[in-house]
Formats: sequence, structure tokens, C-alpha cells
Amino acid sequence: GITETVQSWSMASNAGTASQAPSAPKQKRGTAICTELHRQGYLPSAWFAADVVYAHTMVEEEVRASYLAWAQPLVRRMQRSWVLTQLVRPFGMAWAQHMAYVMGASEHDSWLGRKLHETGVPIHRFLGRFGVGKDEREPWPLR
Repeated sequence: GITETVQSWSMASNAGTASQAPSAPKQKRGTAICTELHRQGYLPSAWFAADVVYAHTMVEEEVRASYLAWAQPLVRRMQRSWVLTQLVRPFGMAWAQHMAYVMGASEHDSWLGRKLHETGVPIHRFLGRFGVGKDEREPWPLR
């Protein structure tokens, strides 16, 4: 199941077997901000694994595409700006902790992450229905 996938990816990542862990370096995989926070060493591997599994199993295409429409340019700027990364970091960490909680990889939820999810998903769904991110749409590789 999903919990076992998250746990095995997290253990593989923590054991240094990166080929088995979800690196998701390509921004089109759906976890742009979390991927960047993980790459920079801020996001725990277990939370990152949970976020990747969640993105690939529970997020609708239009939600993912409209998110990537703004998140990919933001990540490119985060890669060049420590200050911007620090501004984005609390929100990305909160989101990831909530995803980890939902996916069974964390015992503790994040209030902010839950609120970001409750508001962000409907907003991105609405935007996606109006074509925002249409260039980002592609079939999910893990479905």
C-alpha cells in the first residue's frame, strides 16, 4: 500500500540508496517546491517520499498542472536566492508535514499545511479548469 511505499522509499533514502528513493528531480513530476526543499537539505526524506507518493496517487491532473505553472518559476528563483528559499520554506515544510501525516509517514499534522491543502487544492482545481498550466499536463508516470 501507500504507507509501505512511503516507508520503503524513506528507508532507502535514509540508507543512502538513492536509486530506490524518489528523487523526482524533474519538476514535471508534481512536487516542485518540496523537491527543491529536499534537494537543499531542508525537507526530511520521509516527508519528501510521502509528498511524492501523494502527488502521484491523489492529485488530479488539472490541480498538478496549475500548481506547476507558478511553482516551477518559483523554484528556479529559489535555486538562486537563499532569501526567497527562506520565505517559501515554512509553507513548503508545513505542506510536506501535512502530506506526511496524511500518508502515514508522520505522527504529527501541521495546521498550516492542512489549511494550505484545504484552500490550495480547490483554487488550483478551479484554475486548472480554466486552462492554467495546460502546457504542464502530461500523463502521470506512476499511474
